[in-house]
Amino acid sequence: MKRTPEHVLEDESKQALRSFLPPKWIFGEKIPDYGIDIEITIVEGEEVTNRILWVQLKATEDMKRKGSCQMRTDHLKYYDGCPLPVVIMYWIKSENIFYYIFAQKYIAEELSINNPDWRRQKTVTITFDSKLETAEDLKSTATEGYHYIIKQQLHLESKITTILSPISRLCLGRDTKISQLENDLKHTNILLIKGIAGIGKTTLGIKFRDRLEEKGYQTFWHQFDSQSYEDLLLNLSEYLKNRGSISAMHLKDQEMIPEERLKIAVQELCNYPTVLFLDNFQVFEDDSDFKIFTDYLRNSHLVIMSRSQPKFLSEDYENLQYLDKDSSVELLRALNVKESQEVLEKIYEKTRGHPWSLVCFFRLSHVLPVRTLLDELPNFSKEQQTYIFEQCWKHLDDSERDFLMRASVFMKPLNFDALRVCSKAGLSEVLISLAQNFYIVKRGEYYYIHDIIKDFAFSELKKDLSLFCEAQRKAAGYYRKNMSAENLLLVHRHLKEVGEYREGINLIVSNIYYFWREGFWSDVRKMLEESLSSFNNQDMITRIYNSLGTIVRALGEWDKAMGYHKKSLEISEELGDMFGIAISCGNIGTVYYEKGEWDKALEHQKKSLEIFEELEDMSGIAKTYGNLGEVFHKFQETLIRYLMLDDQRQINRFYDLEKEGIIHGLRVSSPIQWHKPDVLI
Repeated sequence: MKRTPEHVLEDESKQALRSFLPPKWIFGEKIPDYGIDIEITIVEGEEVTNRILWVQLKATEDMKRKGSCQMRTDHLKYYDGCPLPVVIMYWIKSENIFYYIFAQKYIAEELSINNPDWRRQKTVTITFDSKLETAEDLKSTATEGYHYIIKQQLHLESKITTILSPISRLCLGRDTKISQLENDLKHTNILLIKGIAGIGKTTLGIKFRDRLEEKGYQTFWHQFDSQSYEDLLLNLSEYLKNRGSISAMHLKDQEMIPEERLKIAVQELCNYPTVLFLDNFQVFEDDSDFKIFTDYLRNSHLVIMSRSQPKFLSEDYENLQYLDKDSSVELLRALNVKESQEVLEKIYEKTRGHPWSLVCFFRLSHVLPVRTLLDELPNFSKEQQTYIFEQCWKHLDDSERDFLMRASVFMKPLNFDALRVCSKAGLSEVLISLAQNFYIVKRGEYYYIHDIIKDFAFSELKKDLSLFCEAQRKAAGYYRKNMSAENLLLVHRHLKEVGEYREGINLIVSNIYYFWREGFWSDVRKMLEESLSSFNNQDMITRIYNSLGTIVRALGEWDKAMGYHKKSLEISEELGDMFGIAISCGNIGTVYYEKGEWDKALEHQKKSLEIFEELEDMSGIAKTYGNLGEVFHKFQETLIRYLMLDDQRQINRFYDLEKEGIIHGLRVSSPIQWHKPDVLI
C-alpha cells in the first residue's frame, strides 16, 4: 500500500531531528500519547543523564503562517500535567529548520494569560518564537524544564494547602465531644470514635490529635488500607527508633510472626508514652491480634476510628452523633450558604445534621436553587445519600470524574506523582477544584479522597470495563516504577483485578529478594500459597515452591520449607531442568544448614555445585562456594566443641564422614573463608 504524503513527511521530520541531535543522545520513539511520539535522553560524555524531554513533532512542507499552528486543547491540557518537560517542535521541510516551545511554561506564562478561556476551546493557536539553533538549546530546555516543573508542583501543593481545609469547619459543634475524649483519656487507655460514613470520624480524630499535640502529647497516626498491619509495624519501628527505643528494630524482624512483633510494639509504647491513632479500622474482619492492647497497654493510649465496633473490644461504645441544629446552621453559614435562618433549619431537618450531607448540600447549592434542592431531596436515608451522590457526580466536569474514577482504584494514599497518573488533562485545575469542594484533602505529603466519593467513583468506574482495566494497569505501572516489597503486592492486586493474575505472581517471584530484604513475609506467603492452583506451567510452579520455601524457612518453619523445596526438586527432575535442580538442591542444603544437619547440608550443596559447574553458571558457582564454606566452618566449629568435651562417639562420627568423602580437611586448623549461606531462587 502506498504511504500517504503525511506519513512520509512525518518520517522525514523524525530523521531530520535524529540528524540534528548528537549521536550519543538517546532518541526513542513512543507510542503516540496525546501527540507525544518521541523521547530524548541527554548524554554527556559517556554518562546517561536524568534529563529527558518528551517531544511532539509536527511538520510542514512550507510554513504558510510563519510561526504558528493549531493545537488540540486536550493535548495541551495533558502536557500541562506531565511529569517531564514537553517540547512541541515544528519542522519546516523547505528550510530544514526546527521551531520549538517548552509546553508547560508556554501554557502557564503565555497561553493562560493571553487567552484565559483556552481550556473551553477545542483547538488553540500556538505561536512559535524560538528557532532551534543547536542541540545545546534542547539541553538547556531539559534543565530549565526539570526545575520549572518542580517549582510548579511546589506552587500547586502550596495552593492546595492554603485552601481552607474541611477539618476545622466540620468540627463545628464537636467541642463537647473533644472535651469528653480528653477526659476519657485520663481514665482509660483505649478510646473509640465510631460512626457511619461521613459522620466526621477522621475529622474529629485529627482535631483531637492536634489538640493533644498542642498540650505536649506525643502522637502517632496510621490509616489502614487493608487487613494487613505489616505497614503499621514498619512505621511504628521508625517512630519508636526516633524516640530512642533500642528494641524498635525488632518490629522489622520478619523471622518473628506479626503477632509477636505487635506485642513488642505494645511493650515499647509502655516505655515511650504515645497517643496512637488508628483510622479506618473497620477493614479488619479478624482483629483478635489487637487484644494485646487491652491486655498490656500502659502509659500510652490507643484511639480507634471505625465505622463498626472492633470485635476485640468487650465494651460497647456509642456512635458519634450527628451535629445539632445550631452547629448545622453554623456550618452552613461558614460554608457561605446565603439563605435565611428558616431555610437553613429546613436543610438541617432534611439532612439530620449529617456533616458530609451538609457539605454536599452546600456544593449543590452552587449549581441548583436551594429551594429546588429542598423539594427534591428525600428525607435522610439511603435514598437521600443516593440522590446527593448522583447530583454531585452529575455536576462534576468530565476531567474531574475521570480523575476520581482513576484515583478510586489506588489502595494507598496518593502522593503527587500518583496524582499525575490519575490525571489525563489539567492536573492543577482538577486538583484545586476537587480540594475546594472538599472531595480531596492534603495531609502531610499525601492526598486523601473522601471515602464516600471514592467508593461512588469506583462504582461508576466498574460500569466502564475499558476504563476500569486501563486505570488498574496504570496504577500497577505506577507501583512497578517504584519497586519495593509493599509495592510488588500492590502491583499484584491491581493486575489481579483485570485478570492478569499470573503476571503479578511472576513479578513477585522474580523479585522475591525485595521481601527477603524489606519484609511483608506473611502477606507474600499467603499470596503465593493461593496462587499455586492458578498455574499449569510446571516451571512457574517450581519457582513458586522455591519462593515459598525461602519465605517459610525465614519464618523458622523448616519442615514446611523442606517440603516446598523438595516439591520444586521433584518437578525440576521430571522436566529435566538441570538449573532448577541445582537451585532446589542448594535451597534444601540451606534448610539442612539451618537445622544443624551439616552432613546433609554439605551433600546437597556439593550436588548443587557440580550442576552449576556443568552449566558454567558463574553466579550459582559463587553462591554455592559461599554456602559450602559456611557449612565447612560449622563442621570445624562443632568438631572443636566435641574435642573439648572429649565426646569420642561424635568425634568418630565426624571422621567417618570424612572417610566417606562427604567432608574433607577437618584436621586443618584454619577454616576457609566463609559467609552466611545464600538462598538460591
